[in-house]
Amino acid sequence: RRKYLTLDKIGFAIIFTLWFLMFYYTVAPYLLGQTMPVNKNLNLSFITTPLVAASIINSSIWVSIYTIFHIIRKKVIAYQERLMETNSVDKVDYDKRPVVSIIVPARNEENGIRKTVLNCLAQTYDKIEVLIVCHNCSDNTYEQANYPDKRVRAFELKTEQAGKGIALTFGVDNSNGDYILVLDADGRLDKDFVTNSMPLFTDGCAAVQGNIDASNREYNLLSRLLALEGDLFSFPFMAVRSFLSRRTPLGGTGFIIKKDILVKAGKFSNSLIDDFELSFRLYKQGYEIVFAPLSRVSDEKPPILEIMMKQRARWLK
Repeated sequence: RRKYLTLDKIGFAIIFTLWFLMFYYTVAPYLLGQTMPVNKNLNLSFITTPLVAASIINSSIWVSIYTIFHIIRKKVIAYQERLMETNSVDKVDYDKRPVVSIIVPARNEENGIRKTVLNCLAQTYDKIEVLIVCHNCSDNTYEQANYPDKRVRAFELKTEQAGKGIALTFGVDNSNGDYILVLDADGRLDKDFVTNSMPLFTDGCAAVQGNIDASNREYNLLSRLLALEGDLFSFPFMAVRSFLSRRTPLGGTGFIIKKDILVKAGKFSNSLIDDFELSFRLYKQGYEIVFAPLSRVSDEKPPILEIMMKQRARWLK
């Protein structure tokens, strides 16, 4: 922990210094109407040229993604609609329908875990089980997760190590389902999420990633901006990846994966971004992940800047 706190401070100092220099040498002279002194004998092109090239490449990629997205958006939606119609779960006898295990890793979520459990139980696809893994909790998460329904099982897991991957793997090991649905403790599934997602597996994919939205979009300015970021990034990126290569990255919440493939791939690792790491393991083994735009899942965006910075620091690490 001390090591990561030190990395946080170093990273913040570097980013702050770069932004300060950028402001000082570009914005400030423009506002003050002054020209900054230039040392013509100092050549920094070996630094600036790669950075400019990387910026151009990055911008070109995103322009391409948005261009392709506007062309294929309706096709991606129509693809799911077609499979939902031709391979509807309602056409399968109840006894032959596979069990979907919804695994919810939770740490100190006593205020909202009961709502999450009730949300899972509201699925129109009722052949499910809900596993709440209360990992290293110091509050009443376990008590709140224990709901009087035979489909719900709560576990109190204590380990020396922390990490979402540990809780998820524990959930997989204790699940009875043929499919694993991963949902964050603050996540909310549309009632037809499983019903709309399962038909996509008939086309040979290993996993289905749902369309992630923000549940607290209108909470404050920061949550609205982060929700807008998701609108601009998540939907276009997921749709284009799915259409071009069927290699949609798993988004950490609101995805379903075949249990046997997950076990064969090595289950979940205890990494800082377990979802992204699992995605690449699946890619390397030749499995396909598709995007389901009509399967909506909502998560909670960081409502304050401090929480957002910690989240982004974890992603960067």
